[in-house]
Amino acid sequence: MQWFGGNNGLTQVLRMTRTRNLDHRSEADEVPMEYRAQVNGRCTRQFAKAQHAETWVHEWLEGARGDSPFVDSHLRVFEVSVDWRLISNSGVDDGFIRPVIAAGGWPVIPGSSIKGLFRRAFDNCSPEEKRLGLKRMLRWCGSKCANTSEHSDKDQQGILRFHGAWPTSGAWRKRLLDVAHPQEAWQLWRNPDNNGKISHNANAVVSLYKPVLCIGLSSSDPSISKEEWQEVMIALRRALELGLGGRTCAAYGSSRTLTKNVIFECGLEGQGPLSTLLSSRTPEFRPNLFRASIRSMAMRLFGGLCGDNQAQNIVGEIFGSIKNTSGGRSGPTRGLVDSVFAEYTINQGVGGTGRMEAPVFAVSGSLQWRLNSSSLSPTKKEALVNLLRSLHALTFTLGGFGRGWRRPDHRIFMPNYFLRSDKPPIGCHWQWRDSKLLQSNPYLAVQSVDDLQSLLETARTHAKEWIGSPLGTQVASWREVIHPDFMSVWVRNCQSQLDAKAIHWFHQAPPSEVRDGFLDPRMLKNTYLSGRIEGDRRHRIQMLLQVGQVWNRMLPKLNSKTLEDWQTTHRTGVQPGQARIEPWNGGYLEIFVLFKDRHGSNRIRGYEPRHTEALMHCINDKEKEFRAVPF
Repeated sequence: MQWFGGNNGLTQVLRMTRTRNLDHRSEADEVPMEYRAQVNGRCTRQFAKAQHAETWVHEWLEGARGDSPFVDSHLRVFEVSVDWRLISNSGVDDGFIRPVIAAGGWPVIPGSSIKGLFRRAFDNCSPEEKRLGLKRMLRWCGSKCANTSEHSDKDQQGILRFHGAWPTSGAWRKRLLDVAHPQEAWQLWRNPDNNGKISHNANAVVSLYKPVLCIGLSSSDPSISKEEWQEVMIALRRALELGLGGRTCAAYGSSRTLTKNVIFECGLEGQGPLSTLLSSRTPEFRPNLFRASIRSMAMRLFGGLCGDNQAQNIVGEIFGSIKNTSGGRSGPTRGLVDSVFAEYTINQGVGGTGRMEAPVFAVSGSLQWRLNSSSLSPTKKEALVNLLRSLHALTFTLGGFGRGWRRPDHRIFMPNYFLRSDKPPIGCHWQWRDSKLLQSNPYLAVQSVDDLQSLLETARTHAKEWIGSPLGTQVASWREVIHPDFMSVWVRNCQSQLDAKAIHWFHQAPPSEVRDGFLDPRMLKNTYLSGRIEGDRRHRIQMLLQVGQVWNRMLPKLNSKTLEDWQTTHRTGVQPGQARIEPWNGGYLEIFVLFKDRHGSNRIRGYEPRHTEALMHCINDKEKEFRAVPF
């Protein structure tokens, strides 16, 4: 078996690439991207729009071997399929994540990482499981170098040898260029400059897309039995539940449904616009959208109870963070919970009309949350579970998950919109598919103004219980915070899917000659309140350039009984061969949320400070069907 070449493997590959292409390069471009200085104009692989990462991937693949360099008949090989993407960070590139590359140019996960995962699964066991399995783990992995207090006086070497993991075939070459696009500050409208701009950019990441991996194991003890090998494989399967590689908290490296330490689980189904990889405009359903949505809602919830730094640190403690904002430990920290979207069914297709057609999806699955820490007290664990329930209810009730969550899906609630030419898909739609969850947690099934008021108050109570310490009067400075002084919510009962009203406000443009007043403040098209969108006809997408101040949601009026009856009599979930689900055919709650602007500037395009107040008065005075939600 050819052993891992480390960075030397990449060096060999790039030398071959350089030799092949020398005649086609200018003198300044002879140096491969791997060896260029990370400066603007020379090489900025971490920024997706610079396209230098694409060049780096092309140079890598051009010199990599076509067949696997890892061949050894003496290894015990365990095969595992990753559900979505796999990250393995070599740690040798500043600001650019790419895998360890072995001899022949193939990506690998080092054996030390596999052993660490194997041992960590044992460390996360209950005290009783630890006691029963300690002798076995010592035999397999040996004692820990850093901690021998639980072992004998002498260190013990394990009999297992972990040879790492590598792809089973050359299919790993496809869709390597991933993207990380943090949008939290932009979505919350946190600390804009004087022009109303908030910096956000897409960073290039190299990760393997749905790889099938071989994990190689061997033993220094030739007497190990087949039965013991079977026990090793069972333990390895349990270890893989924790996720393989990096960013496992956000569903990277997931290979199976969680069975241990699951503290909250809910069934969901929905449809909406698909995300695209910025470098190639390739559509891709990204399961980490659920974690991102829940985390952002947590920022809004805690931002309405405490200041900027405290809210960010609390959310970072629960969900993980890149850095600590107010002292203490610096650098990346892992949160208390991981998430996995398990056993999901997905269809992809095209929505919209004309040149603005764009990819859409429909998906149905189970969202699971696992507790990482064994040190939480029972009281604190209960508070965390209550908080997760409330965050899911808020996200589900007021918006949704993924792109377009601030608007209802026009394919369902405004189909006439697509009778016009060149119209993109707009909005998303999500439904519960777990009647047992609603039965045990009836407050999640919001069906009236009173229910929504109760949910908002309950969510704030659960957030306060998690904080624990006495709260002051400080509120985060962001525009989007869940606080009665800065957030207004109205609800209207709808009889059917086509009974929506507020959805039409976003397509009514105010007369251009009205400058000093508002003929009708409900005319929201192309206004500061609704946000600014610019079409890109070449790539057939629409780009959100400015986040608006309003949310609009069509919420199915479903409880545990009506959901169970409907699922019994209808073909629910993802429809065969279609990129859509079967939407609830009963009544809906039309929810309209408005945030007061706290960073207004006359330099911002379209900013009109009186529009917010005018819209609030108009809804309260003229829209009698809409009822304000006090909280």
